[in-house]
Amino acid sequence: MTETYTITTAEDVALVSFTKAAYSMEQIAVVFEEVAAKQINVDMISQTPPSGGTVNISFSVFGEDLKKILELSKKFKAQYPAIKPLISIGNSKISIYSEAMKDASGVAARAITALARAGVDLRMITTSEMDISLLVTSAEFDRALAAIRAAFGAEQA
Repeated sequence: MTETYTITTAEDVALVSFTKAAYSMEQIAVVFEEVAAKQINVDMISQTPPSGGTVNISFSVFGEDLKKILELSKKFKAQYPAIKPLISIGNSKISIYSEAMKDASGVAARAITALARAGVDLRMITTSEMDISLLVTSAEFDRALAAIRAAFGAEQA
């Protein structure tokens, strides 16, 4: 079976991180409930394993929601003083999709190696059975996209 990959992209993406958040499902739920209440579309989500009673939670949002996420970050910092909000703007997302991924090993390795060889820093990675999403700075986007296209022989969707 020949692997066919589809690559999609998104620009003007902000990376939102809450470091040193209490490992409390209630607190994490409040954060995402309030983000949803502001009608902010959350895209990539990543959480570190708990360590010392805290976790780091990161997610991406589109630039159009930046003002709303900044307001919420201030609110969360006041509500949960231990949380350290970090917001990084000027990012782009590259997603690689293939139904063949669910039965293939080494796909993430191929993507990460391609970026490493191109000298691109990876800000965030999320995966599912058939999708890998990579967040890179917008300054490195063209180089990252060329490296991913070369590694996967894919066309932009």
